[in-house]
Amino acid sequence: STCQNGVWSPEPQCIEINACIPITVPNAKYTENSDGWYEEGEKIRVTCDEGYEVKKRDATAVCLNGTWTSVPVCESKCVPPVTQTNNRIGSVSEPTYQEVFAADSSVKYECEDGYSVEGAESKKTIFCISGNWTEGPTCSK
Repeated sequence: STCQNGVWSPEPQCIEINACIPITVPNAKYTENSDGWYEEGEKIRVTCDEGYEVKKRDATAVCLNGTWTSVPVCESKCVPPVTQTNNRIGSVSEPTYQEVFAADSSVKYECEDGYSVEGAESKKTIFCISGNWTEGPTCSK
C-alpha cells in the first residue's frame, strides 16, 4: 500500500496465506476480483491490448500457494510487411503467409523476377522489433 494524501491505497487487508494479490500485466486487461485478491486455485485469463499478443499462447495465470504461476506476457506484434513496388516478401519458415508475426520473428525479403537486391546479402532478412519491421533491401532491375 502507498500513502497518498493521507489515505492508504489500496487499503491494507488480511488475506488467506495461500491467496494471491492481483498481478500486473502491461498492455493487457483481465477481470479483477471484487475482493482485491484471489483464492488458491483461481485463474485469471488475460486479453492483450490491440497491437499485442500473448507470448507462447499462454493467456492464463493460476494462483497456487500464494504465487501466480505462468504469468502471461503481452508482447508487441507485427502485421505482415507491406509489399512495396517491385518487391515481394516471403517467410523464412512455413507457412509463407501469417496474419501476425511475433516480436523477434523474421521474414526473408525476395525481389520479383527481373529484379535483384541492392547492397549486402544480410539485408534480405527483416525483423519484427517492438511492433515494427526493420528496413528491408531495395530491389532494382
